[in-house]
Amino acid sequence: MTACAPLQLPIFTNNRDYQKCPQSELLEHLITKADAVVIASPSHNDTISCYLKNIIDHTSMPRGSNFWYQKPVGVIAFAEYMHNSAHSRDDLIHLLQYIGADVCTEPAVNFCRSRNILGSDGEILEILDQILVSDLMDNVLQKAAAHKATRYCKPEHEISLWNSWY
Repeated sequence: MTACAPLQLPIFTNNRDYQKCPQSELLEHLITKADAVVIASPSHNDTISCYLKNIIDHTSMPRGSNFWYQKPVGVIAFAEYMHNSAHSRDDLIHLLQYIGADVCTEPAVNFCRSRNILGSDGEILEILDQILVSDLMDNVLQKAAAHKATRYCKPEHEISLWNSWY
């Protein structure tokens, strides 16, 4: 398992002269090498944060460079209130599915700030929360194993179309 430290990504622009920065190339490398990705993110104004959206833009565009296509992904959302967390999670799932990721939608893992989720050591405190997160991780790993077993090499003429989702 690899955790990614915060990166200083510039705001993504879809200009024709867009040049990838070293930070986005690092993210693309990590996503490509990973069997699966789990995103745990706070919400902002009832949806995904602009920082997370910027990361997804950098790693899914410009056309033909979508590193999320068929990547198994799990989503854990945090917000002020539980309903905000659910909205944020749903928005992120919709975005990831739109760009072609294979998102694990069950179990729904939403947390709100009014509950103390993590202990001082970073461990999940409540046993039910531990089970919920563990079940999500198991589902993501099962998807990753299934993808690994069925993955095939794309013929050269398909590559340009394979990753174009916009």
